[in-house]
Amino acid sequence: MERAAAEEALFRPWMLNDIEVVAKFVGLTKNEVTLQRKDDGTSVQILMSKLSKEDQKWVREEMKVRREKETAEKEKARKAKKK
Repeated sequence: MERAAAEEALFRPWMLNDIEVVAKFVGLTKNEVTLQRKDDGTSVQILMSKLSKEDQKWVREEMKVRREKETAEKEKARKAKKK
């Protein structure tokens, strides 16, 4: 049950060309955002510039968090190897 709730929390509304789509953020490659739609599970790729300014800001902040987490995990693995 907790896993389902956690998965549900990943979904949020996105504004795509004045249309609201409920989806979760999968990733960013160059200028293309990948989202997974909640309604049918399909993945969609959209240019970052097509997102609302608020969604663009959210993506930038999320990518910063992911990079920081990845860096911390690599550092932890590096330190574990030294032991």
